[in-house]
Amino acid sequence: MRSILIIIIMMMMIMLLSSCYPLDGNIESLKALRNSLITDTTRDPISRWFNPQISPCNWTGIKCENLIVVNIHLPCSVSPLNLPFPRPISQLKALKHLNLSHCAFSGEIYPEFWELENLQVLDLSDNRLSGKIPLNIGKLLKHLSQLVLDDNTFSGPLPASIGELSELEELSLRSNSFSGNLPQELGNLRLMRSLDISSNLFSGNAPPSLTNLTELLFFAASGNMFSGGVFQGIGKLTKLRFLDLSLNSFTGAIPSGIGNLKDLTFLNLQNCKFTGNVPEEVSKLSNLSYLNVAENDFSGELPSSMGNLQNLVYFIALNSGLRGGIPSDLGRCSKLKSIQLSFNSLSGTLPDSLSGLESIEIFLLSSNRLSGPIP
Repeated sequence: MRSILIIIIMMMMIMLLSSCYPLDGNIESLKALRNSLITDTTRDPISRWFNPQISPCNWTGIKCENLIVVNIHLPCSVSPLNLPFPRPISQLKALKHLNLSHCAFSGEIYPEFWELENLQVLDLSDNRLSGKIPLNIGKLLKHLSQLVLDDNTFSGPLPASIGELSELEELSLRSNSFSGNLPQELGNLRLMRSLDISSNLFSGNAPPSLTNLTELLFFAASGNMFSGGVFQGIGKLTKLRFLDLSLNSFTGAIPSGIGNLKDLTFLNLQNCKFTGNVPEEVSKLSNLSYLNVAENDFSGELPSSMGNLQNLVYFIALNSGLRGGIPSDLGRCSKLKSIQLSFNSLSGTLPDSLSGLESIEIFLLSSNRLSGPIP
């Protein structure tokens, strides 16, 4: 009796799903997608991925639940398609995961696509897509946890409504042409763990609201046109492991609060126009393996306690306006493989402690005012 009841419940669930997403229509939409991708040049890979001899729900990269298509991940990295963005995808209303990366799709994305309200993961990276993100994206795709648009030609501002995507954990917009100021509303994304906005045309001050992203592990903003000071509350992002602010036009000094980021392993501040000193607080970043402060406008000395950076492997400070001597404490960084300090105004003699750096492979000191023997 119990088994019969379970069967009845399952049948009712299937009927409920089919009322929302007609089964035949769903499969027909999948077939329409296949047909839209077939050309003389794509016929071979498409016939392999979408073999008409087997059930559409068993096609390569397709996952169904009760005959409803919920996942699509085309294996385009092997066979790019070089086609316009496929329109039939917008008919698959139950889609949760969509990965069309490396497909070489081109052109603007039609408006109906952004109405796939069940999407949780959307990866359109490494295509030739253009246009703007819709202003109301936060109301259309409320369940998104990952949005990856890297390596396209999207443009325009980042809509303020993006702050309504309360479930978003990853936002990656690397290598596009997005522009304007970052919206304050980004600070509403409290679950964010990875934020990559590098290699765009963003400008203005980084909004102070970014300090609300206390779950952030990865933050890359290099290669933009940010100006003004780095938001002073950056020290609140204590879970950060990767921070890249290079190739911007910040003003002022590196915030001392950066010393609170104890989990950092990668810190790149190259060519940020920073002035003042490299703060002593940098020496508190004991997990750091990569530190790059090259091509800034410092006027002081290196921190005297750099020997605390026991995990440091790469230290780059070329052409940074550094003065004074090389701290002898640097000799305690026994894992160092690369020290690059050329084109500064460093003076004095080389500390004897540097002779103990047995892992060193690159040691650049040219164009300074150093003197005395080499240890």
